[in-house]
Amino acid sequence: MREELAVGPLLDKGFSYDEKSIEILGETAILPAITGTPVQPLIGVLHHPNIDLAPGTGTTLDKDYFNPNRSEVDCVFHRTVKELIASEVIEEVKNSKTGYNYTAPCYPCDEGYGKIWGLTAMILHPVLKRILQPALGGGGF
Repeated sequence: MREELAVGPLLDKGFSYDEKSIEILGETAILPAITGTPVQPLIGVLHHPNIDLAPGTGTTLDKDYFNPNRSEVDCVFHRTVKELIASEVIEEVKNSKTGYNYTAPCYPCDEGYGKIWGLTAMILHPVLKRILQPALGGGGF
C-alpha cells in the first residue's frame, strides 16, 4: 500500500496513520505491472482535516505531506474528478519489453506536472468511467 507514496512526512506533522485515517472504499481488479507482478489497487480516502490545498496557499503534496518513491513517482499533485474526466486521452504506447504497440488512457496535467499514465492510468480509467462519471451525472457535471 505504501510502495509508491509514503506517508512519513504526515507522521512528522502529527498525522496519525491508523485505520481511522484511511478509509478503504473497495478494490479494483488485479492488474499485472509491466514486470508481470500482480498489483491489487485499493480505492480509499485519506482523511486529514489539516491538509489545505486551496490555490494560493503554497502548500504542495509533494514536499509538505508525502515522501514519494522517486523511482516510481516524479511528483505528487492533485486533480479533481472533473479535471481528470475532461483531460483523458487515448495514446498509442510501445511496450518496451515486447516492442508491440497498444492504446492506453492518459491524463495530461497542466502546470508542468506531465501526465498520469501507465498502470496508474489503467487503474484510474475504469474507476472514472464506470463509477465516478455515472455517479456524478455523466460528463456534464
